[in-house]
Amino acid sequence: MPAVKVLIRHSGPLPDGEARGIIKRAMSETKRAMGEELVRQVQLRLDSVLVNPTGYYRSQVDYGINQGNGAVIVHDRGVIYGPWLEGDSRRNAETRFKGYHTFRHVTQTVQGDVDRVGATQTRVMVSQLS
Repeated sequence: MPAVKVLIRHSGPLPDGEARGIIKRAMSETKRAMGEELVRQVQLRLDSVLVNPTGYYRSQVDYGINQGNGAVIVHDRGVIYGPWLEGDSRRNAETRFKGYHTFRHVTQTVQGDVDRVGATQTRVMVSQLS
């Protein structure tokens, strides 16, 4: 399944009192904002690359938070032809269509943005899942 995964972790000392709750809420808000922005970027890219869009695939792009590690994951809800559109299907090797590489492109763009900003206390990892 095409997906973009973003893992955000805070490091460093936490003062006592309310700081832990404040940081937890800030991290939650950051993850929500990151998920919404990544969905927006994937949909913008789909708008520019899809040749005969029906709207269905675009409507399936969403994000979720992995309960295990807290990663933000943007995905296509497992649409059966998603890997083919991305270019990760074995069928891409058998046809002229090599895929749009939408999730890969967005992953690289976001990672480039993160590298330019250079997070100090917050580590952000962006990767493409297949």
